[in-house]
Amino acid sequence: MKNRIYYQCNDKAIYQDVVNAMRNTYRKAPNTRKPLLGSLASSVEDRYDEYEQSFLANNLLSINDCTRNELESDALIYLYEGNSQIVDNLKISIKDNQEEHLKQICPSCGLLPAITVDHYIPKEIYPDFSIYSKNLIWTCGTCNGKKSTYWKESTHRGIINFYTDHIPTFRFIDCTIVNHNGILKVDYHLNVQLLSTYPHIVKHFERLDILGLYKEHIPTKLSEIIADIQSFKGILDSKKVKQILYKRYFSRIKDFGVNDWKSLLLRNIIIGKHYEQYL
Repeated sequence: MKNRIYYQCNDKAIYQDVVNAMRNTYRKAPNTRKPLLGSLASSVEDRYDEYEQSFLANNLLSINDCTRNELESDALIYLYEGNSQIVDNLKISIKDNQEEHLKQICPSCGLLPAITVDHYIPKEIYPDFSIYSKNLIWTCGTCNGKKSTYWKESTHRGIINFYTDHIPTFRFIDCTIVNHNGILKVDYHLNVQLLSTYPHIVKHFERLDILGLYKEHIPTKLSEIIADIQSFKGILDSKKVKQILYKRYFSRIKDFGVNDWKSLLLRNIIIGKHYEQYL
């Protein structure tokens, strides 16, 4: 698991640009959303300031609840859902702001491609932040769907904020490999005892069922690794293959951290000498 870099931009200017770019009419009738959103600009800017202060202090729980009426909430959510090219460009900029090897990978699971944008604080409950850049993070559709409008418990946040949260550098995910008659069986589990001061990480794994996601997809990923190892058969001896695997392991840790699914898998393939049966 690895942090992402939040995109620094003038969110207040983006809000104004999106509103100004809206058509004055909608289906031959006056677009009532546009003047309403214009009138909300000042209060939205105040909410942006509130979010930024809480964000920089890593204390998003301090953000006040929404007090918008239904019409205001609908208009603010429409900013994101209204097919604005400005918002599309903002989302692209957020992704392009990441390190190259992290752009396409979901930070929440580290496994599936990041093809959707999650509102860390849900826009349905906090519509002011529907196009606020620090509230937008690319994730996979699976994690985004499981998260839905959830983000906190009564006393702590329940989803990792990959912009602000410290990701522990110690190994808190365990991986075991058992050889059943030449077939490798992989199991992952979370070391909850090590995460006693990180309740949001524990809840993150529970809510998004990250271990269940591993169970579903790892067999395919393992097959790909095995096929790669088999490509060395008759070409390289086991010692050389071990060196290659270690090199890939340390490279993967550098890029994705010690709690990355593939790093853990490679580590146990090497330690258990499971690669030898494929050479």
